[in-house]
Amino acid sequence: MSSKFNDERVKQVLSTATVFEVTPQECHVEKYGRPCDTKRVKKMVKNWNQLAMEMPLLAELSYNTKTGVGQYATINGQHRIKAFSDKRGADQVFTAQVIDEGKLSYEERAELYSIINNEQKKPSPIDNFLARIEFKDDTAVTIYEIVKASGVKIGGLDNVIKSNKFPITGAISRVEKLYSRGTLSSTLRILYDSYLNTSSDHSNQAFGEKMLMSIDQIVYAYRHPSGEAEYDEERLIKTISVNPAKVWVGQSTIGMTAERKQVYASESILVAYNKSLPKAKQLDTSKVFERNYNQQTRKAYGLAKG
Repeated sequence: MSSKFNDERVKQVLSTATVFEVTPQECHVEKYGRPCDTKRVKKMVKNWNQLAMEMPLLAELSYNTKTGVGQYATINGQHRIKAFSDKRGADQVFTAQVIDEGKLSYEERAELYSIINNEQKKPSPIDNFLARIEFKDDTAVTIYEIVKASGVKIGGLDNVIKSNKFPITGAISRVEKLYSRGTLSSTLRILYDSYLNTSSDHSNQAFGEKMLMSIDQIVYAYRHPSGEAEYDEERLIKTISVNPAKVWVGQSTIGMTAERKQVYASESILVAYNKSLPKAKQLDTSKVFERNYNQQTRKAYGLAKG
């Protein structure tokens, strides 16, 4: 689904908002919203100044004309509302800008939330990814489907805490980069099969930033656009599984250039992969650096997204 908002559309929607009195207990944050920062709320309560408080922006979901009670989705201002509730009470009224019921679909509310909050305090990559899924951003939805199909969970999204425990990843920015390079499915599959039947200590960090990057580098360097891989995937998986993920990525890189540090873990895996193989079947480890970091050759080995 393409974006429904541009600058003019955002301005048009915001211009329809009316000032209305509501209570904190009528407001809630929908699934696309990021978690409330309790430290931020406590600081706001401590330094309370309601006159200086900018009006929150809400989207009306329903309104009972008989009771005068409504239900509102918080688009912007959840911390201000929580601070007001803690300071004055959940049943006390405050003024807010309210977009009338029916003006925005759920997907549009999610997208507007993402746009407005990105202009202020930038959400975390996980929070931003969740919002994109909620407003059905094509790329985010596709990435999420690939990750789920691989048996992997996303920390902070799939009802699990942010963690590097198998099979959980919190490195969503790296996951998105792998998707754009066309290596996401292969990288996740290789890591999943490498650590599936190992201990929790052995598999810890298997889907962390550095391990994802290292396996991506191998897949990218030894796989052509046709999809044919130069490596023996079964042997690669067996090689990776020998060491805990944290051992592969935790080796000393003292004295190395910045570029060489980026590929040290993947080159170490390849050295182990080549061990005892006839020279004709060994992988040229220099390709990892050449195809990942040489500007002139990277384009020649690009893959379709996924």
